[in-house]
Amino acid sequence: MEIDYIKEIQEAESEIKVEELPSAIALINQTFIVWFLLVEGSNEFEEDYLQQILNRNITLINKFYPKNSELLFLQGWMVKISPWYFDLKSDEIGDKYLRLAYKYNPDNLLFKWAMQEERYATKNSTERLEALILENFDKYYINYNPIQEYFENVVGRR
Repeated sequence: MEIDYIKEIQEAESEIKVEELPSAIALINQTFIVWFLLVEGSNEFEEDYLQQILNRNITLINKFYPKNSELLFLQGWMVKISPWYFDLKSDEIGDKYLRLAYKYNPDNLLFKWAMQEERYATKNSTERLEALILENFDKYYINYNPIQEYFENVVGRR
C-alpha cells in the first residue's frame, strides 16, 4: 500500500504542540517519516522543510523525552544511518542512544539486535533473534505501518 507522506506529516503535526508536551507517538511517527524522506529523497517536500521539522522534533525529543526508550532507539538508529542530518561527523552518538534505549528496555529484542555488539554474535543466534523480531514486530516497537515496513525490510539483511 502506497503511503501518503503529506497526510502522515500533517496528521502528526496536529498532535505535536511546541508550547506544551507533544505526543511521543506523534513525534516518533513524524520524525521517522521526515528522516526517511530525507534519506530516500522526496519530490513532494523541499529538503530544507524536512530538515527544519527533523531539527525541531529532535529538540522536542531531547527536552521532553530524554529517557523514552522508543525515542532513544529511533534517534540512535537515524544517527547511525545518516549522522550528517544531525550535524555530526560521526555516528558514535547513535551507538550511545541505542545503548541507552537497550538499558532502559533490556527485554526489547529489536533494541538488542540494533546494538553494535550484536553484529558480532554467531550467525545462528543472530538469525534466531531476527526471526523472533519479525514474528512479533509490534511487540518490540510501535504499531505504525511505515516504521514496521522499514524495519521488516532491514532486519535480516545485515
